[in-house]
Amino acid sequence: PAIRAASAADLERTRAEFAQLERVLGESVQAMEPALFTLRDRVLYLKHNQTPAAAQELRAQQPKLVEDVRSADAEIKRAIEASNRFLTRLRTSP
Repeated sequence: PAIRAASAADLERTRAEFAQLERVLGESVQAMEPALFTLRDRVLYLKHNQTPAAAQELRAQQPKLVEDVRSADAEIKRAIEASNRFLTRLRTSP
């Protein structure tokens, strides 16, 4: 009975940690969307407007894209760290 209870508790802890990991990964994916949307939008714009004026207009909007990419990068790093912690715990648990 004690072994079964310990195993059940370990399973519940693992499920809770995995649910948290899924949440962090979902946040990471959501953080990438603004940067990807902006990038896709700019590529489409340049496909249809291949002029120096169009390129200059996009350069003026570059700080927003850089900000979006940095935000996404921070979220991705956070997700990787959470994944590594989860995997480390799985490897070290009996």
